[in-house]
Amino acid sequence: MLRRFSLLKEPIIAHVVALLVLAIGCLTGLFWYSRITDHRLSALATIRDQYRTICDVSLIITKNVGRLQVGFQNILLAASYGELNHAVDLINESMETVRRASHFLEQGGRFVETYKVNFDGLDQVEHEFKLETTLPDLRIASMELRTSLSLLERMQEEYRIFAIARLDGFDEAASRPSQLMLMHKKLAPFFTRFQEHANRFYVQSMNNLTATEALLGQQKSSQDRMVLAIFAAIFLALLLSGTLIVRS
Repeated sequence: MLRRFSLLKEPIIAHVVALLVLAIGCLTGLFWYSRITDHRLSALATIRDQYRTICDVSLIITKNVGRLQVGFQNILLAASYGELNHAVDLINESMETVRRASHFLEQGGRFVETYKVNFDGLDQVEHEFKLETTLPDLRIASMELRTSLSLLERMQEEYRIFAIARLDGFDEAASRPSQLMLMHKKLAPFFTRFQEHANRFYVQSMNNLTATEALLGQQKSSQDRMVLAIFAAIFLALLLSGTLIVRS
């Protein structure tokens, strides 16, 4: 009787050991799979946040390009030196914002944008953007922005001199409607190209962000399905091994 029990005991112990080894192996595999996929998802999330920051900053650039166009138009239409100075201040402020934003996109680091709110005792709020690394296409876009800004600086002086001559009445040609229209026509094509470039850069950033978010969602869904499949496989293996032990 004792001998028969010892003979039965040996295969049961072997099955239990095999069951434990199988369980440990499956759990170890699940652990390393989770580590690898979590690292991949974390990298994708970082890229997504990077593109989101680029989208926000490119939208700021687009907004300030529009403000620059308004500022130049106000220079031409200024009826006093106060309006002229206000237009020049608007242009300088917007140009400085575009310059800082383009440098941020090219070099990375930290970029702070100030918004005027006048709400609940707050005159303004600051929004901080951070970019740890940059992309090659951002450097190209930044160079194009700087080139446009350099042209604008030269145009600003030309338009300011024209406005002063019109306000002082020293240059009769500057007061003619035809000369004013000529200056408007000279301004329009440049800002059309500048605005198209800024809009194209924003749309490209949005497309990159959308594609990265879609890829991140696919990776998360794939990871969830794989984890469920591994758990189901572990459960079936344990159930089968337990059944074999009971039958033994």
